[in-house]
Amino acid sequence: MKTRHLAHIRARICGIICLSSIVSAMTTGCIREDFAECKDTYDLQLVFDRNMLYADAFASQVRSVDVKVFDSSTGREVYSFADSGAALESADYRVALPIPPGTYDILCWAEAVS
Repeated sequence: MKTRHLAHIRARICGIICLSSIVSAMTTGCIREDFAECKDTYDLQLVFDRNMLYADAFASQVRSVDVKVFDSSTGREVYSFADSGAALESADYRVALPIPPGTYDILCWAEAVS
């Protein structure tokens, strides 16, 4: 009786292993590495939190901003952007960077409200 019970357990384990192998083989065809649908867009969120308020005061304290993006390997400027006025008053202000994937150095210069 004990051997019959062990045989049943072995058969059950074998069945589970076979089923797992079949499911694994079937699902490998579902994995794709097509990144064509991925967006190559980058947003730069500007934050001004090194101030006496100890909080992000970008929307209330910044009047204008200049952003320059440089290619890290060549040092050449690849993108430049300037903004001022009411657009900067958004709590979630972001600058869209229309640049290809790569390694960049970014310089931001902001003018504070006087």
